[in-house]
Amino acid sequence: MEQDNIMYLQSKLNKNYIKSKFRSKLFGGLNHDDVVNYISNMELEFQKTEQKIRKDLADQCAVKVALQMELDALKAKIAEEAAQREMEISELRDENELLKNEMQGKDKALQELDETFGVQYESALAEARKLEEELQKLQSEREVLSQELQLSQEEKAELLAMTEKLHQLQDDHESMARELSLTQEEKAALQGKADTAVLDEEIQRVKSETEQELMLERAVSGKLMRDLENANLMLRDKAVEIRNLENQVQKEKIHAAELEMTLREERNKLTNMQINGLKDEVSGIYLLLDELSQELAQNKEDFKNRLEQESQRAEAAENMVGELLKLGTDLRDKLSGERNLIDTQLRKIMEKHEQIVGDASGILVNFGDYKDVSSHQ
Repeated sequence: MEQDNIMYLQSKLNKNYIKSKFRSKLFGGLNHDDVVNYISNMELEFQKTEQKIRKDLADQCAVKVALQMELDALKAKIAEEAAQREMEISELRDENELLKNEMQGKDKALQELDETFGVQYESALAEARKLEEELQKLQSEREVLSQELQLSQEEKAELLAMTEKLHQLQDDHESMARELSLTQEEKAALQGKADTAVLDEEIQRVKSETEQELMLERAVSGKLMRDLENANLMLRDKAVEIRNLENQVQKEKIHAAELEMTLREERNKLTNMQINGLKDEVSGIYLLLDELSQELAQNKEDFKNRLEQESQRAEAAENMVGELLKLGTDLRDKLSGERNLIDTQLRKIMEKHEQIVGDASGILVNFGDYKDVSSHQ
């Protein structure tokens, strides 16, 4: 629009246009009033155009200042957000480093705990193997004692048989005593009838032999009974000892199994905690860092785009202001040149007008003189 006005003004300044718009005077040249009115109108239009250009320039400068202030505020805001993001990322990195160190400490503690449980487990296994060897040894002794018990039972059976035999001998002794009593009675009945010396000797011999056999059987039976009682006591003691050892071995086996189960549970727990917990924590941290990095990158990209847009707007405004300034300068120079041209033309017109007026005055003077001369003639 401004360029159209300028082109219009330029066209109006054209010499041919000026000549076509001005009326000619009687004796040549341009009409003075038309020229003055034209110059006044042109100056008024130039002033209006210049004021409008100045107003547009002021508006553009105000827009440029506002855009620059907005751009500076946006840059400050984005710089503040970037600094805040950098601070958050730095804090997260520090927190990640602390978590990493903490997890390394936990890992080291888990390894030490695993080694401790491993030592305890190996000790428990060694104790269990030792108890198992003792159990096997006791089982061997038990088998030996069982064999001895079996032998003792056989001896007991023999002793019982000998006891029965002893009872039988006692019965026989009693029977023989009864027979001896009967014999004595018969002896008393036969006294005087025959010689009893031989019979008494025989009876005494049989009685003595019977008593000796009975005493021998009693001694053997007593010894066997004492041996049997001692064997029974020994077997009972060994059985109690074997039961105690079996209970102890069973307790040690249960304790070893509990230790092994506890160790396995602790290993599984530690492994799960080490794998899952650490993986979840580290994954969460890395995901958070990725999100923050992506957000920071997006913010940087948005800031870059907005900065480019604002720069383009500022550059466009600067270009527009520059063009307007150049246009105003060119127009001012053009108007100054045209004004100088018009002034030059006006001076020439005035000079020509003065010359024409002088010539006309001379002609009129000469014509008056000529008329006076004619009237005198």
